[in-house]
Amino acid sequence: MNGRKAILCAVALLTAVLPVSCLFDPVDLGSVDDLRSEFDLVWNTMDERYVCFHLSDADWDALYRKYSPLADQAESQDELMQILFDMLSELDDQSITVNGRPTHPRTIEPNCDMDVLWTYLEPAGFRWVIPNAWGYCMMDNTLFIMIAHWSVRNVDLQNLIESHPGVDAIIFDIRMNDDRFGSPLGEVCRTFNTVTRIGCFYVSRGGPGREDFSELQPILVSRSTDAYTGPVAVLTGEANWYLSEQFACMVSEIPTVTTIGDTTMRRTDWIAVYNLPGNSTFGIPESTMVRADSVTWVHEAGIPPDIFVDATEEDFLAGRDPVLEYALEWAEGQANRW
Repeated sequence: MNGRKAILCAVALLTAVLPVSCLFDPVDLGSVDDLRSEFDLVWNTMDERYVCFHLSDADWDALYRKYSPLADQAESQDELMQILFDMLSELDDQSITVNGRPTHPRTIEPNCDMDVLWTYLEPAGFRWVIPNAWGYCMMDNTLFIMIAHWSVRNVDLQNLIESHPGVDAIIFDIRMNDDRFGSPLGEVCRTFNTVTRIGCFYVSRGGPGREDFSELQPILVSRSTDAYTGPVAVLTGEANWYLSEQFACMVSEIPTVTTIGDTTMRRTDWIAVYNLPGNSTFGIPESTMVRADSVTWVHEAGIPPDIFVDATEEDFLAGRDPVLEYALEWAEGQANRW
């Protein structure tokens, strides 16, 4: 390994709606014992590209002073990666990974139990349109649509709604959805949108300073002349990240949509994963989502629901789905208003 060059190249660990960024930056790490150069390489890459420093209480320069002496003492790649893991974990960011391992894992409390949910859906005659991806049923005069995976098109949703004329409301359940890849969400959101609007922004670093950001890049929700204009409930929860979190963010801007359930996971970041010697990697958010108000960072706040409904393990053990039950009552109330 003497004289080896380490090639840092970002690889795609991104959602279908996020662009692939590739960094190709040959760096001479010197001899096999020059692990300190590798430490500096990681620290500098973070310093130049990481987008969420301002959301952490950690002092990045102080972390360099704390951990660089440890890097001087490292005797192996494994030791160095543990040092990097410990340093990056102090940023308290669940999107940062070392060798695929989150440095700040978050405990998720799901607000959906699929075994319990089926006890509501099967008696209502639920049927899959695409098996194990998405399907629907009627609950009284409410059209219930479950999106377990993003394999749904706007045209299919519109056709489904048109085949059920006179529904009082639609419930769109994405609580179980944790997809990274799938349908173009702007197209799905069009199903309920009559006016083109900004659904969210994305932002990345735009200069050498840790709070030098690029201009906000808008993600639009296009209008549809055939949009459903009745009331829509979107059921959300902590399991929603990437595509589902972006969807929750975008539909929250549509006046006829009410989000019900729990706050989303706070992981809408564009992640770049960099290769290091010895098959090691580290991944960092290089861009992230800002809500349509242009000031609220989803990485920090998630997407809180319009109506919070608690769902506990005790509820599930009792065979209840409080979020769905509330949504059905909400839908009945909407019918009485129209």
